[in-house]
Amino acid sequence: MSAAVARQEMEESIKRLQGDLATLSEAKEMQDKRVNDRLQAMRAEITSLAEQANKPRPAHATPEQIKSVEARMEKIEEHILAVDRKRVEDSERLSRKLEEALESISKMVAAMAVKPSPPPPAPHKDDQVDPTPATKSDGGEMGFEHTIKPGDNFEKIAKWYRSKGVKVTGEQIAKANPTVKPGGLNVGKKLWVPGQLPAAAPDGSGK
Repeated sequence: MSAAVARQEMEESIKRLQGDLATLSEAKEMQDKRVNDRLQAMRAEITSLAEQANKPRPAHATPEQIKSVEARMEKIEEHILAVDRKRVEDSERLSRKLEEALESISKMVAAMAVKPSPPPPAPHKDDQVDPTPATKSDGGEMGFEHTIKPGDNFEKIAKWYRSKGVKVTGEQIAKANPTVKPGGLNVGKKLWVPGQLPAAAPDGSGK
């Protein structure tokens, strides 16, 4: 999947989440309004019943009628408490959904942010220059003075010189440095690498 297609799909997902977010917000507002209207109606009914109960009782009012009014008031109060609890639960549930939708949008937006590409690694110092030929002091042999670097060994050194066109092997380097043990290459010390750079061709290609 290309980056452009992935970005388009992410943008469409964000739009869907934004639509869900708006729907949840509207649903929460409508639910709160319905519950509030219902609670107000119940409270108004309780107030009306309380006013009736406080009025002088007519002579024909029986104890059963009075108890019926009081029972009705208690039932409405219980219903109000139940509705109020459900309103709180529903509000919390919708709030959690809103938070989840917002979090999803935030993650998608963060993922869409263009991150700068890391700079390419700097080339190794040895990869930037060609070896400088030298002459061995004791025998006139042509070759190169190589400064040992961290991680060097005879084969690795030979491989690098071969990449520059010098025909040499790790065994030849070892023979040219009899006092140096393969496992005792000290960083910063000099090694003698026998060999020569290829002669430059007439076209300057070096081949």
